[in-house]
Amino acid sequence: MTSEPRRANRLFAEVERLAAQSEPPVHNQHVVSKVLLKRFAEHYPRHGLQLLSVDLAYPQRPPMRKGPGGCGVVKDFVAFASQSLEQVWGSTESRLPEVFSALDNGIDPPDSTLAKVLLDTVALHLVRSHTYRDVHFRTFDKPYALVFNLLVNDLQGQLRAAVLREKGLHVVGQGGLEHYASELLQECVDLFQNHGMLRVRMEEVYHQVRDLITDYGIRILVPPRGQEFLIGDVPAFTLIFEKNGLRRNVGVAKATTVVMPLGRHHALAVARPDTDPTVVASVAAQLNQLQVQQARSKVYMHPGSGLDDYVQQHAPNLRAFGRQEV
Repeated sequence: MTSEPRRANRLFAEVERLAAQSEPPVHNQHVVSKVLLKRFAEHYPRHGLQLLSVDLAYPQRPPMRKGPGGCGVVKDFVAFASQSLEQVWGSTESRLPEVFSALDNGIDPPDSTLAKVLLDTVALHLVRSHTYRDVHFRTFDKPYALVFNLLVNDLQGQLRAAVLREKGLHVVGQGGLEHYASELLQECVDLFQNHGMLRVRMEEVYHQVRDLITDYGIRILVPPRGQEFLIGDVPAFTLIFEKNGLRRNVGVAKATTVVMPLGRHHALAVARPDTDPTVVASVAAQLNQLQVQQARSKVYMHPGSGLDDYVQQHAPNLRAFGRQEV
């Protein structure tokens, strides 16, 4: 058996295992960790922790105050076996308060245990993201069409034999080939549409990214004097430094660094040990701009930061000229 059929069989087996679980689904899923969002919040006596949320589709509208539970949330972001996936994320997110406490107490760089939590947090936000989910959805049609065409052309002999063996029927004409090819592939289509394939692949890719960056160096960035960071709803992304500037959303292995905010006064950059640290440090001054460009629809900030004025003024141009497809 070739590697691709083995991989497909593993995927189907894992989907069946997850489907057998009885946990209720989690409908409202954070794409930005709630514990991270709290670091951009202000406490109000009557309303508790609140952030400012700016809708990038309508940046001139007054920003809204929201609690961390209402920010960075997508309904049924992964609709299949979501409870168990939330448990995967939770194993890392539960360690973040300890990491943030160390940062706030001036422990830089974190010790090896806390550094591992930060690396896992980067992997989590790279994969549990609009960017990754978009790539997953876009890359289904092409291989599906390829396999479908193989079945009705080069592999039609095997398809005819399979239909005769399983159903006792002879396939007649091109229409018959296309009908049974579609029927054969329907299980794949169902797994794609119900997010079963997304659920399995998201956890797999999360572990792959963790393994890939396990030996990367960590650099804690601080904002320029008198400024602070904001955070978008796609907080972690890759960057590569090129002659004509920065390019986002390249493959992790190809990237110069992966960056994400860790709060109003800290951000994280991870990179291979041989990466020039001064190059990585230069990202701090551009991080808010990059967050606005990378975000799907919302950016969040501390209510007293004044960054809502910055976003309202600059978001249209940043969004128009800063889009980069993945």
